[in-house]
Amino acid sequence: MTTADLGRAITEARAALGLNIAQAAHKGGMSRTTWYRTEKGVLDPQAGTLVKIDKALGWDRGHANSVYRGWEPPRQPDQTVEIVLRVIGDPATMSTKEIQDYFIAVWPEGVPVDDPVTLNNLMALAVQKVYDQYTGDAPPVTKPLDVRITAIAWLFTSDPEEVERSQPAHDCEECKAGNRRAQEYLRANPGRTLALADMTYVEEW
Repeated sequence: MTTADLGRAITEARAALGLNIAQAAHKGGMSRTTWYRTEKGVLDPQAGTLVKIDKALGWDRGHANSVYRGWEPPRQPDQTVEIVLRVIGDPATMSTKEIQDYFIAVWPEGVPVDDPVTLNNLMALAVQKVYDQYTGDAPPVTKPLDVRITAIAWLFTSDPEEVERSQPAHDCEECKAGNRRAQEYLRANPGRTLALADMTYVEEW
């Protein structure tokens, strides 16, 4: 991908929105000169400029950077596996309840595993799944006063055996079933990568 390729993508997106260069630059909070030179492919854009272009064109944060670098545009993972909850402590005697989630997603094909935009999207999806338990289509009748995410640890692997080594099945059958689904997926889809997360959050009651 070249600066000219980025410029063409910006020009097409701006035209589709019915914006002229001055309007687009104003929406992004940048000068008309910088926008014009970026769109014409004569300016090597800085990271801040790419973020402003995302804002002006309504692109997801990081999209302009992905286009500029020739990466596949950031997207949500292809598939997610339901998270499994393990409550630590006795809820009947605690005003604070710590919960661990076991979250698995399929990393988008063709996207480098060090792509920060895709990882951020995946992080947001994992966190949203936590909060959806309290605000989704069927929220619980009794809700905690507050929910705080305290830790998320990620593993990226294409090795079915590493899933078991790095994500022990703990004591619950649901966790073991999650491990089996992850391993079965990798064996059936060689070359694909799974993103696995151990998440910890706290409910305040």
